[in-house]
Amino acid sequence: AREHVLRHLDQLFVKPAFRPHSGRDLGLPPNALPRRELEERIRFQPHGFVAQERVELATAPGWVDGRLAPRRYALRVCLTGSRGGFTAMPGGMGRVAAGEGYGLITMQRGGSTKDAWVPDSEPVEETTLLHDSGKPVELKRAGNNLPSRVADCFYWLGRYTERAESTLRLLRATLARCEPGGNNRLVAPGLDPLVRALVHQGIIPPGHWLDDGNPAGEASRAHQLEEALIAAVFDPEKPSSLRSVLARVSDLALVMRDRLSTDTFRVARSLIEPMVEMEKRLAETDALATTSALSALHRTLPMLCALEGLAAENMTRTQAWRFLDMGVRVERCQFLSVLYWRGLQSRAADHPGLLEALLEVADNSITYRSRYSILPNIAAVYDLLMMDTGSPRSLMSLLEAVEGHLSHLPRAQDSALPDPARRLLLAATTRLRLLDPNELSGKQGAWSKSFVAQALDALRLELPAISDAIYATYLAPTAVTRSRGG
Repeated sequence: AREHVLRHLDQLFVKPAFRPHSGRDLGLPPNALPRRELEERIRFQPHGFVAQERVELATAPGWVDGRLAPRRYALRVCLTGSRGGFTAMPGGMGRVAAGEGYGLITMQRGGSTKDAWVPDSEPVEETTLLHDSGKPVELKRAGNNLPSRVADCFYWLGRYTERAESTLRLLRATLARCEPGGNNRLVAPGLDPLVRALVHQGIIPPGHWLDDGNPAGEASRAHQLEEALIAAVFDPEKPSSLRSVLARVSDLALVMRDRLSTDTFRVARSLIEPMVEMEKRLAETDALATTSALSALHRTLPMLCALEGLAAENMTRTQAWRFLDMGVRVERCQFLSVLYWRGLQSRAADHPGLLEALLEVADNSITYRSRYSILPNIAAVYDLLMMDTGSPRSLMSLLEAVEGHLSHLPRAQDSALPDPARRLLLAATTRLRLLDPNELSGKQGAWSKSFVAQALDALRLELPAISDAIYATYLAPTAVTRSRGG
């Protein structure tokens, strides 16, 4: 196929096979490149391009700026397959080019679509490929025919949704604490571990805004940190920014549209709207960037919670739901373990302000206040965040939920021995169960050397291996193929 395309470049349109992560169409189409450069790109990365035959498109009148104007159009028809071949359905989808004389129709360059209907002079006979509803049916209460590709999409839909929520909560807590005070000092001490966690997760780049104990130039560091945080919220070119992660959730929802409910699909596709709206408002006004970013975060969080709520309350408990929920819990556990570990590396690990920040990001502030009538205490906080199985966001609850999902999957049931993912989970949960958070109260200034810190350090390193083991056991494509007639 590559050699055929290279021989017929003059007769073909060459387009990128994949959309950019930002969801925007960047630069010129590949055919606009010099021929030699285009040939080199195709030879180096043939799977990254699609070649399409050049067809002389017809024209139709279009309503443009209050007047009729000619526009190139194409009709995309739908075929139904049967044992005897294919049959074209009447009508289809009309696709209209954005400008005159443009021979390639693409939605990324302003093209539009409309349903094309074929009217008839008399009633049309209704036909369907579905079985007659009047016949007896075999009742089913399980849907386990889940291809590994679809399971992989559900798993990563869960991971990206949780990554967006965790990133949002961490950015919100950090932005609320990074505004310079009246003496040009950053709001401390809860800020430094949050910033280090953001750097560790790759959400913001390393910089000299990290707390080094030197008050000189602190106002400048605060300003540069604020700029980095704003970029981490809005920048579509930054793969780890909240906007980019939300775009991945939206793209995955589009890919899985036939597997999601209408409400779930609509919520997933609209997640990015507050970001786009606030970004436009920032460009048009002189509004404070931090305030605008916090406003966008506050508006996006309920939508993310709605998406997770729809999955938790409305999805049938099939394997698809298990992979989705497993992705959420693996991602949340990985994110929080890094945050808690960074908290214990801080010189002020037991400061109530820092502990309150951890509770806030983990959404456990109300639980702690209702349970303890004291300021945040390091032992009580880490017990709640790590080991309390009654808290759905504790690390122990998250790990147990993942293990429970794995125990219901077919591969786990067919083998007498636990698979690699379950072995790693068993080691991690056992290590957590043996901890005593009370040791943190007696480790004044040496929290980073405690058994709790060591367990968090091991967990943050093991979780990527657990995710890889889940992928290798359940999601990796196999060499088995299925033909149409098989």
